Amino acid sequence: MPRPEDFPQQPMTDEQLARWADRIADGRDAFPADPADADRTRLADAVRRRLRDRFIHHVARAIAARVARAVTPTEKSSHHAPTQV
Repeated sequence: MPRPEDFPQQPMTDEQLARWADRIADGRDAFPADPADADRTRLADAVRRRLRDRFIHHVARAIAARVARAVTPTEKSSHHAPTQV
């Protein structure tokens, strides 16, 4: 009787890889147990990119919120230097 390992695995399409990477990065699925070596590397890279991008956006939003809170209301509306009398 043939075993699954007797048949060569087809590489993941870019679409399949993107769906897996999204699901894994979202925490909705675990990394597959036995992808082909090339797919394992591509998938790990894709998940890493998604998580890195999310982290960068999170940090940028946190910094922007902190800067916005630090600016006083008069600084927000003041576009000119004060005039001297």
